[in-house]
Amino acid sequence: MGTSNSNEGPQRGTPLLPSWAPSPEPFPPPDDKKDPKKKGPPVAPLTIPRQTGDWGRARADLSRYANDGRQGSLRQATRSYVRASGGAGGARASAIAGRSTVSRFGSFLSSAVTRGVQRTLHDLGLDAVVGEPLEIVFAAIADKIAPSGALNEEAIARKAVLDTMADLLDELSGSKQAIEQLESLDKKSVEGLITKCVSAYVFERWLHELGLVLEKKVISETKILKLESSIKSFIESAVKCDFQKFDILHSDLMSGAGRRLIDRIFEEAYSALESV
Repeated sequence: MGTSNSNEGPQRGTPLLPSWAPSPEPFPPPDDKKDPKKKGPPVAPLTIPRQTGDWGRARADLSRYANDGRQGSLRQATRSYVRASGGAGGARASAIAGRSTVSRFGSFLSSAVTRGVQRTLHDLGLDAVVGEPLEIVFAAIADKIAPSGALNEEAIARKAVLDTMADLLDELSGSKQAIEQLESLDKKSVEGLITKCVSAYVFERWLHELGLVLEKKVISETKILKLESSIKSFIESAVKCDFQKFDILHSDLMSGAGRRLIDRIFEEAYSALESV
């Protein structure tokens, strides 16, 4: 799968998502609530459990990287962030929406390969998009496996799926029947897409939790985008998930051994970043 270019980075005005992608919900502030005149409960705040780690150190290390742009500073910022999150185990445990969303994404891919795309779309209630342009099909799939939610954690997971599907779309042809190409994906390709989705989630979550440090720096928008691109590329190169001999194409990733695999992959991802 392709990765962001860490040398040039996106330029000013470059969209973060392609035009076809359903936009992720904006991240509301913790005290954001619905109109009190409307019925229904207030919007829940961000529910990523905060660990008792050194968040000040994590923010300071990220600020240092924003200043000098050195790989050594980025490694230290990554280690500090994971440790502040309670280590690899704590970060994995609190990635609730991330693990669920990746499980659904992996299940969709494995079903498309082993049972066929049309049957998979039928099971998702998406018969209406069969034969439509690929962009429309992908947008409908994203809405099913990563629906918008009231929580920031859900928005983070959704953004990770959208980014991964955008890269997948780039690798497929633009014909109406291109969706059928998913049936030719092999085990290694599916594992690569799951790894990429996990990496995208880790990046989006880190950026949301500590990214305000970058916004508060007196630096240009272009430099911020280049820094974010570098961080994303660094995470993608560091995260190497070991699927061992797990039959990911013929297993239920939503429960049992499949769900435990996804949990382990998340912990491996954070372990890799904690030890870089």
